[in-house]
Amino acid sequence: MIDRKVFRNYEEWHNYRKSNYFIGGHDIAVITGHDEYKTPLDWYNDYQRGQAMENEINYNTQRGQAMENAIAALFETESTERVIKESAKYFVLSNDNYPPYIIASPDRELFKFRRKNRIVVEIKDTLRTVDLNDPETFPNSWYMQLVWNMGVGEYDAGMLVVYDGQKQLKWRMFDFDKDLFEYLLNGAKEFTENHILKGVPPAPINKEDIFNITDTSEKISLNISPEYMELVNSYNEIKNKIKILEKEKEDLENKIALLFNNCNELVCEGVRVATIRDYTRNTIDTEKLKTEFPLIYESVKKESKGKTLKILKL
Repeated sequence: MIDRKVFRNYEEWHNYRKSNYFIGGHDIAVITGHDEYKTPLDWYNDYQRGQAMENEINYNTQRGQAMENAIAALFETESTERVIKESAKYFVLSNDNYPPYIIASPDRELFKFRRKNRIVVEIKDTLRTVDLNDPETFPNSWYMQLVWNMGVGEYDAGMLVVYDGQKQLKWRMFDFDKDLFEYLLNGAKEFTENHILKGVPPAPINKEDIFNITDTSEKISLNISPEYMELVNSYNEIKNKIKILEKEKEDLENKIALLFNNCNELVCEGVRVATIRDYTRNTIDTEKLKTEFPLIYESVKKESKGKTLKILKL
């Protein structure tokens, strides 16, 4: 049995999502290690700090809501599909077949006359150029979120609707991927049982994770076996190749620039291949600001801290 909780506005929905431990469509790619920007350890740490959901409604969330509504309306106009208006409300789905922390919060649902199958819609606004028939052009997390929502809500199919960097509206229907959903469901259960309930952080999977858990207040050395030196040597070889290629690139740019000869475009057989254009960039003269307006400088300066990885050339 599917339970459907409907909320009057985003704030109610947001507060409900923050009120307890939930794994939804936005979370599943992260905790299974398939997100572009966050790792399982990031999600775990955010949850421990009470930040798995954003703590406040900010400009980005408001913009996202406005764009979602606009894209849904545009999709309805350009396609033969009709978006169920009631589905524009904020709602959360849970399923008696799964643990109570397993939820879905789809963007929209579809309705079509004489079509009995239930279809869920996921809406995305992106600057990248997307081809929905080419998975390499859009994040895995989009498809995983769609499949997750299909599985939890027992939908028959899912529609991914994207307004991309070409300012084009694109959409594609996907069938339910049972194998992927089971993989994601098992990942959610394992993450909950092995990390959340036991209070054990997930293992780091990239250098940013290592930065987050490394204490640099004092020197701590680790002796590694000689077999790992192959990694260091390979890194330095690639770094040197990149340096050589960057120099070759700069030389080619100079040779191409010398072809212009008082023109601002190069054309070959009717095809434009290179241009010279003006641009304007506004920057802040920090030294002048610091010298002439020290109080303002102190009030607006922002200290940034982080860690760097330096691999020595042996």
